[in-house]
Amino acid sequence: MNMLDKDREKVLSLGKSQEDKLFLAKILDKVVLCGRTFQAQVSDFLDPHRQQLAETLAAQVPEVEYLMSGGYPQAERQRLVVFPDFLAVEDVDDQIDCLAIEGNFRFQKVTHRDYLGSILGLGLKREKIGDIIVLEDGAQILADREVAGYLAMNLAKIHRVPVKARIIPRKELALPEGKTREIKATVASLRLDAIAAAGFGISRSQIAREIAAEKLKLNWQPVSDPAHPVREGDTLSLRGRGRVEVTLVGGNTKKGRISLVLHRYL
Repeated sequence: MNMLDKDREKVLSLGKSQEDKLFLAKILDKVVLCGRTFQAQVSDFLDPHRQQLAETLAAQVPEVEYLMSGGYPQAERQRLVVFPDFLAVEDVDDQIDCLAIEGNFRFQKVTHRDYLGSILGLGLKREKIGDIIVLEDGAQILADREVAGYLAMNLAKIHRVPVKARIIPRKELALPEGKTREIKATVASLRLDAIAAAGFGISRSQIAREIAAEKLKLNWQPVSDPAHPVREGDTLSLRGRGRVEVTLVGGNTKKGRISLVLHRYL
C-alpha cells in the first residue's frame, strides 16, 4: 500500500470540506490496514453523502475490494466494507446485527425519533446504528455487532412504553415498503427554496426558516443559502418531513416557468 501512503493528500482532496477530509482520512486508514493485514475492515454507518465519498475512495485502490452494506438492499444508512481481493463477496462479514424491539404500542404512538432518542440515551453513538424500521408493534434495528448485545440487554423503554429487545436472524427482517408520491410542479427558477416548497407542500417563507435553522439538507449536506441551485437527480431532506427527489427537470411552460417531476418519500 505504499502508493496510498504516497498519494494520501491527493486522495484526501476528494473531500471539499475539512470535515469530509477528516472522514476520508479515517476511511483511508481502514483501507491501508486491510492491505497490510489482509483482513476485512468496516466503517461506521454512513449517510448517503459519506457513502459516496467512501465508495469513491475505495474504488481507486486496486489492492482491495469493497462493498456497501446496511443489512438489507434498500437500507439508507450503510457501511463500507473493504476486504482483500482473494476473498469472495459471500464470505465477507459486514458485522451488522438485527434487533427486534417489541412492546404494546396500541395506546402510545411512537416515531423513529423516539426509538433513536432512547437508543442514544443509552450512551451509544449514532454512527453505530443503521436503519430503524418502525412497525405497528415495535421496530427492527440494524446495529454494529459491537453494540448490538449491549442494546439488547439495556433497551427497556421507548418513550413511556416498556419494551424487550432481542437479536434476530437477518432473514426475519420486515423490509419496509418504499412509499412515494409523484408531484408535478412548476417553479420560476431552480432555487433550493422554490423546489423544497413545491416538494414538501409548504410556503417559501416557512422553507426559508427551515433553511436558516439548517433543517433542510441537499444531498445530505446542510445548505444555508435559499438560492442554492438544484439539479435533476438531487435529493432534498427536511427534518420531520422525509425526502424529495428531483426526478425530472423539464422544459419551460408558456409562462416561462420550469416544469418539474418530484418524488416524495413518505
